Amino acid sequence: MRRTLACGFALACAVAAGGFARDASAQSRPLAAHCGPAITLADAIARASARFAISQGLIHSVIAAESNFMVRAVSPKGAMGLMQLMPGTWAELRLRYALGADPFDPCDNITAGTAYLRELLDRYGDPGFLAAYNAGPGRYEAYLRGARRLPAETLAYVARLSSAPLGDVAVQSPVAPDPDAWMRGDLFVGRVESASEPVGHAPSAPPAAPNEKSEARPSRSPADAIFVARTGARQ
Repeated sequence: MRRTLACGFALACAVAAGGFARDASAQSRPLAAHCGPAITLADAIARASARFAISQGLIHSVIAAESNFMVRAVSPKGAMGLMQLMPGTWAELRLRYALGADPFDPCDNITAGTAYLRELLDRYGDPGFLAAYNAGPGRYEAYLRGARRLPAETLAYVARLSSAPLGDVAVQSPVAPDPDAWMRGDLFVGRVESASEPVGHAPSAPPAAPNEKSEARPSRSPADAIFVARTGARQ
């Protein structure tokens, strides 16, 4: 499924990452505040990856797409920090995972954003969790009910992250992709919207449902996996 999306949206992958200027030195610069002076973005990503069993490559790709590694990035809709969390989402995740008060703290923002990815994956499966992260759970659930369509921005977002290098493994497109294949995908059949329609980016975190699982997805080979084995129980 992820390969189909990557094929169909090769051109859409060039979508702008929220209009934020790139801060090329952010990854190597020591972080302040709650992270402590010796913690780098790479360290924070590695810790969140181990805690929530989401690959470091995917976390890195989400940060690149959401904020271009600008620690204090704020979107026009109010999404905050590296992983562009909406205030309501941040407030819920902060309490759920005992985080600090500053949504721009890099370690806490990465922890919250990765936890959110994990919750959405458990709830919606792959690749629906990426659409829910970008458009918001409410928008994505409306799409599942047939009440609303997914905007072109969200489709491009899913395609971009599906085709991005993910850790040590890149999800490769077939040699001769079918340019119309995406229109036959079960996630996007007949539901492409104009890019001009606004996207409500992740307006709120989904209700906690630790035992709720998404529908079974077709198995994939280990080379296509983007999620790592858990190293311990979720905190």
